[in-house]
Amino acid sequence: MVADAGASGFSDDIAREVTGLQCYIGAPILVDGNVYGTLCFSGDEPRTDPFDDDEQRFVKLLTRWISHEIEREQHYKALDAQNERLNEFAGVLAHDLRNPLTGAQGYTELAAETVSDPEAEYLGIALDSLERMETLITETLSLARDGVDVGEREPVQLADIAQMAWTTVEPETATLTINNDRTIHADKSRLQQLFENLFRNVDQHCGDDVTVTVEGTDDGFTVEDSGPGLPPELAESLFGGEYEASRRGLGLLIIERVVSGHGWDGTIESSDSGTRFVFSNIGVVPDPVSVQYDD
Repeated sequence: MVADAGASGFSDDIAREVTGLQCYIGAPILVDGNVYGTLCFSGDEPRTDPFDDDEQRFVKLLTRWISHEIEREQHYKALDAQNERLNEFAGVLAHDLRNPLTGAQGYTELAAETVSDPEAEYLGIALDSLERMETLITETLSLARDGVDVGEREPVQLADIAQMAWTTVEPETATLTINNDRTIHADKSRLQQLFENLFRNVDQHCGDDVTVTVEGTDDGFTVEDSGPGLPPELAESLFGGEYEASRRGLGLLIIERVVSGHGWDGTIESSDSGTRFVFSNIGVVPDPVSVQYDD
């Protein structure tokens, strides 16, 4: 910081003669703790007054802002590169797992057709396990690729998306009821993914004769089942609670990611008589209608 180079210790400096600069104020730009460059203001005429505290603070404020922007850009680039590598790895892993899995499913199905019980029953259990592996691969790949990103939102009918998800999962001993249909703004694919994981959880953990109710509300929708309920520590952990993420299962983790990606709020109420997921803070257009779907 020099207000008048000619009247300072730089009066004989070669830089003054080469550049012709007579006043200068600057500060270093630090990026991740390292000097990235310098922000400086200079002139070829000396100042009559020295740089005051406000001018010095202004230059330092600018350098901090520039440093922040450069760091943010570099971090985003690093994150994009990391996500790209993760996406590539997930795709290769899914491909390498699906090839032998498809073979195992095919030969197990052929074997099941040539034997009778109890061997046929054992092979049926094996097929169920192989199908579960296929689901886990799909969910893992989806979570790795999509993360929390939500694509373009569009108006979608709650009943339509719920029914498509129900048809995909096909719970064998459950009934779906949809009340108070709504038009909501959402990423259609991710919303269907949310429903599929909720319905799959019902199919796998809720037993026989379960009723699932999807209901539109003033600011979102709810999904309720008449199953045995979630373990208390698991229910309390969802949507911001404290619990080991790896013990939640991929399905619940995906539900959380879809909700947070949309910027919605999610809460859960669970007891011995059932579980109720509440999704709110969603822009909806009221369109009341009741639809009954029986398996």
